[in-house]
Amino acid sequence: MKLFEGIRRLIDNAVVVWYKILGLKENEKSGLLRIKKMSDEQLEKILSQWEHKNFIDLLNNIYEAVCILDKDLRILLWNKALERLSGNEAESLINQKCKKNILIQGPGEKLLACSEMCPLIQSLKDKIPRTYKVYILHKEGYRLPAQMGILPIVNKNNTADASLITFHEYSPKVSMPHLTQELRYMNMLDPLTSMGNRRYIEINLASRLEEMKRYGFRIGILFCILDKVNSIKGAYGTVVKDKVIKMIGKTISSNIRFFEFAGRWEEDSFLVILINVDSHKLDLIANKLRLLAEQSSILVEDILIHTTISIGGVLAASSSTKDSLIKKAENFAHISQKEGQNRVTLGSDRY
Repeated sequence: MKLFEGIRRLIDNAVVVWYKILGLKENEKSGLLRIKKMSDEQLEKILSQWEHKNFIDLLNNIYEAVCILDKDLRILLWNKALERLSGNEAESLINQKCKKNILIQGPGEKLLACSEMCPLIQSLKDKIPRTYKVYILHKEGYRLPAQMGILPIVNKNNTADASLITFHEYSPKVSMPHLTQELRYMNMLDPLTSMGNRRYIEINLASRLEEMKRYGFRIGILFCILDKVNSIKGAYGTVVKDKVIKMIGKTISSNIRFFEFAGRWEEDSFLVILINVDSHKLDLIANKLRLLAEQSSILVEDILIHTTISIGGVLAASSSTKDSLIKKAENFAHISQKEGQNRVTLGSDRY
């Protein structure tokens, strides 16, 4: 695919002030619309007159997260939006090979860029654009869900010598951010993770149970206990232990639906409230979170540190109370730990 076709796609999808980049007058309110209406021939003519720096400026200032890799999977460009998304600065990545663990194609699946089956390599070979759901490893260690698009850049010899890769994050954009100050004022915010604390979890769960009884949909909860927290603290200290707790909390909260909730229950445990689920969905979500937690990691003095979580899950019944649900889910989580850790144990709140 020619580079200008990749730029065309970015223009059609990005929400940026393109008239600044292309030299149109800043007071032209229709600037973005005019550019989107340009024909391919018009756009190609403009781009053909640009120098390399023009392309770098364009890609660096678009809203969409973008990188360019050469045929050896060496990073040539890592734009500002991708810096914000991944937490990794371009300066530390340019001319480096794509990190083996920075992307996974799905929970529990093989890492990307680790074999001939890598979709980046496949697109360079067959010149076919691809899209995938991936989980990006953030600099702070947690996994973010994103849609990845691969656009092979084809030269005049009809071979692909680079790939333009776009990322669109779709972790839940819940109303939590604008409530943060209010929750902190009401002592309902965990200071380490900025997630809801135990008090907020109890209020939220009681409210969800009332909704379940009123509207008839089922809810479930997951009690997630971090494994080996004391070992991490003993080996690396409290600061690293806290980073691991934040990492796991962010991985969990980034990979549930926007209308669901995750909070910190105790120092080494989190509680997740899931809406409109059955036993099958509860099992799928629990194991997805377990696998993503296992594949999250932070680098401390050249040592890769990670942990796992043991999960207990319970489906609510019409007679459930918040206390009965939490107690049973916690018991199941402890069973998961006793049976070897990094496991899921599920049940129903029935007696």
